[in-house]
Amino acid sequence: MNENILTKEVQEFIRHNRGLDATKIALGKSPFAQVSSQELAAQIDGLQRCVKKLPTWAFHENIYYPNRIHIEQSSSEHTALYKQSLIKKKSRVIDLTGGLGVDSVYMAQSAASVIHCEYNKELSQIAAHNAKAMKVNNIEFEVVNGIQYLSGQEDDYFDYVYVDPSRRKGSKRVFLLEECEPDILANQKLFFEKGINIITKISPLFDIHLLLEKLNWIKSVHVISVDNECKEVLLYQKKGYIGIPKIHCIRLYRNIKNEYTFTFSQEQSATATYSLPQKWLYDPDVSITKAGAFKSIASSFRLHKLAQHTHLYTSQNVNRDFPGRIFNILEVQDFSSFKKHKGKLKANIITKNFPTPVKKLRKRFKINEGGELYMYFTSNQEGKQVVIFAQRID
Repeated sequence: MNENILTKEVQEFIRHNRGLDATKIALGKSPFAQVSSQELAAQIDGLQRCVKKLPTWAFHENIYYPNRIHIEQSSSEHTALYKQSLIKKKSRVIDLTGGLGVDSVYMAQSAASVIHCEYNKELSQIAAHNAKAMKVNNIEFEVVNGIQYLSGQEDDYFDYVYVDPSRRKGSKRVFLLEECEPDILANQKLFFEKGINIITKISPLFDIHLLLEKLNWIKSVHVISVDNECKEVLLYQKKGYIGIPKIHCIRLYRNIKNEYTFTFSQEQSATATYSLPQKWLYDPDVSITKAGAFKSIASSFRLHKLAQHTHLYTSQNVNRDFPGRIFNILEVQDFSSFKKHKGKLKANIITKNFPTPVKKLRKRFKINEGGELYMYFTSNQEGKQVVIFAQRID
């Protein structure tokens, strides 16, 4: 960590040049003797990456940006704020895999104290500096392996143990919980000796049903999407919890939060009704589809599915509370009829339960991207391939 980067002159340079190509900055000559052009470029690149992901960081003075990979691996500000809502006031929290410290900073704003564990000394120093810059003073930064640190603490000392295990081994991505670092399965006994509530951030690629089979005392699962992109899945375990885990589908969209909650038993017992496209079309948020709420969402909002394996819904009267995109259906064509279409179109193309990918459809039918028109290529309950022309209303 080069503290010369934090001087007033260097910080002003970074702010002044925040809109420039960082690569050009790196290739140029640095105006500062103690800060290289590569370091300046790294700070400008980090700031640019944080504008959307971590806006409080990006628009806060005196922030020090780490290497790009640490920003890429950190939680977004939206998801960190959601985790903050899970932490009770005045509680004691330990973040076993602290990293850049985004989650620690937001949990600390609710908790009485947070222990941030990070074995990368420089990254720990950067996280500590940024927390101080943002006037968050109830975090203790430890340059240590989080599991080893937790082992040395008193039983039941922490109200919350938070862990975001690495899903990489070297350059390879891993897809099993036991392959992550730290190993969540192997450390379950330790977690519940030292803490009461365990919050684990897992990859959206992991099978939620399988996780429920492997882990005990799961109180809830939180599937979080930001702008219809699944960002995080959180497992919330509570020592001694007995009950059916609730699945919370959290949709963060245009600074609005929607939440849909169900249980897998409700999903299994739900009965879906099917219909040809009516007046309105509903495309559920990715948090809904990731969680597997295919039938219960239809039942909850009194909608019909287009087909068993087509996760699109329809109704005669609009339900604007639906957690996803809502469309006014303009026209429905059999795909066999649409294939005779001549001339160019401009539309947003989406495929659901349809064999041909979007790229091939665009090329084959000369459909330019963009505009207000949406075209859904899908299959109905009768097994027919159809094209739904629609206009988004939400």
